[in-house]
Amino acid sequence: MDIKTEETIHREKIDLIMRQATYSLEDANKKLEEYDGNAELVIRDFYNLNVKKDNTQNKSINQNIYSNIRSFMDKTKSSLKD
Repeated sequence: MDIKTEETIHREKIDLIMRQATYSLEDANKKLEEYDGNAELVIRDFYNLNVKKDNTQNKSINQNIYSNIRSFMDKTKSSLKD
């Protein structure tokens, strides 16, 4: 069984970035660090494809449903006051 170390995984990500973009080894390392180890976001940034670096947490489906209900009720309430 082949167990990959973190160093091996990091090197594979660097190799992937260097194949897909024209970054040097140093630039690929900097970008990978900037995007918290996400090689896909580094490549998206290189090709200027919608890269959002937000640190917000994803909401669960239930949280989204109740957020939508609350915002709907707030809008309805404010429209009834007018």
